[in-house]
Amino acid sequence: MKALIYIEGDKRLKSGFRKFFDKYFNKHSNCSSSKIVKDFRLADSKPIKDFLLGIRNDRKQSFFHILLMDSDILGAGDPKKNVKNVNKDEWKKAKSIKINNNQLHFMVQNMEAWFMADTNALVGYYGSKLEVDKLPQHSIVEDIPAEDIEKKFKAITRSLSSKKNYYDNKLKHGSEILSRLDPEKVINAAPHCEALFNTLETLPKG
Repeated sequence: MKALIYIEGDKRLKSGFRKFFDKYFNKHSNCSSSKIVKDFRLADSKPIKDFLLGIRNDRKQSFFHILLMDSDILGAGDPKKNVKNVNKDEWKKAKSIKINNNQLHFMVQNMEAWFMADTNALVGYYGSKLEVDKLPQHSIVEDIPAEDIEKKFKAITRSLSSKKNYYDNKLKHGSEILSRLDPEKVINAAPHCEALFNTLETLPKG
């Protein structure tokens, strides 16, 4: 069974996510991510709606549907509980649908936290002048406050004349950085990312 992953984010990040997942499955399963993940469906404003609609429309249960969202918009506490406080009307419409916890996954606190796990990828994209030593350091990047990441990442990229501030060019820069990340480094520093790959690895084959 292949997965469909509904991601909170602009469609222009799709290529970066695909390449990031390709790296993992090329190493661990000797195949491209397309053998495991049928599609990455990105939506800035309605990933929950698309996720629930996808499950409802998949009457033959041909795919394993996964929601992947930033957790920083959900507030403190368990994101798997808090996510159901977002788009409540959509969850009410889907109350008859059985949704397992392993279908709900999160980038904690957000996608940029994954970047903090692999500063070599950042240097590979921005160049050796990038002052990565000024970024927040933590063995578990999910414990870094999102506002701390944004403040310091913005500061060090703003000082570069070649590519400019990441947050003013997030879609172009974000996709390229995603494609350069080492999945092993991200998994080791982000337990929720590890949980996502564990779910994908245990999907029924065939």
